[in-house]
Amino acid sequence: MQRLAATSNPETSDSPAPVAWVGLFATATALARRLRGLIGQQAELHGASEAQFAVLWQCQQAASQGLGQHELSDRLAFSTAQISTLVEQLRQLGWLEGRRDPADRRRQCWQLTPAGALVTRQIIDELTRWATTRQLPCGPALPVALAALLRAMSEDGATQVPPLRICEATQATPSFSTEVRA
Repeated sequence: MQRLAATSNPETSDSPAPVAWVGLFATATALARRLRGLIGQQAELHGASEAQFAVLWQCQQAASQGLGQHELSDRLAFSTAQISTLVEQLRQLGWLEGRRDPADRRRQCWQLTPAGALVTRQIIDELTRWATTRQLPCGPALPVALAALLRAMSEDGATQVPPLRICEATQATPSFSTEVRA
C-alpha cells in the first residue's frame, strides 16, 4: 500500500476551512451511523434488515422501470454478490420481483411488489414520525436542501453544488434557508 507523504503548507495549514471539512466529515459519519442504526431498528420491526431496506428504498425511487443489479450495486456501494443475495432474499419474501427490460431482454430489473411497497412505506412512515419529533430550527426545508447538497457533493465530477445559505435569525438560534436554482 502506498502512503502519501505528509506535507505542510504554511499558507493553508492555519486556515479554518480544512478543519471545518474534517469536522463536517466527522459529524456526517456520526449522523450516518446513528441514522443507519435507526433505519436498521425500524426495518427489523418489519422483518427486514437495514441492507434489505436500502434495496427496497432504491427500487421504490426507481418506480416503474425498476433497477438492475449492477445499478443497485453502484447506488448502494454493495458488491454485486451482496446485491444478488439481497434481491434473492427479498424475492423470497415476496417484496421484489424481477422483470425483463423490454429494451434488453437479457437484463433483469427489480421492482417492488405490492407487499414490498407496503413494507417500504411502513418503514418510511416510522422514520418520518421519528424525524418530525426533532426540533429543527429550520423546519422541513433543511433536510430536503441538505439531501440535495450532499447528493450533488457526492456525484463524480461535481463542480457546482446548489447553494445552501445559513442565516442568523437570532443570536441564539440559527435558521437555515435554501435557494433553488434551475
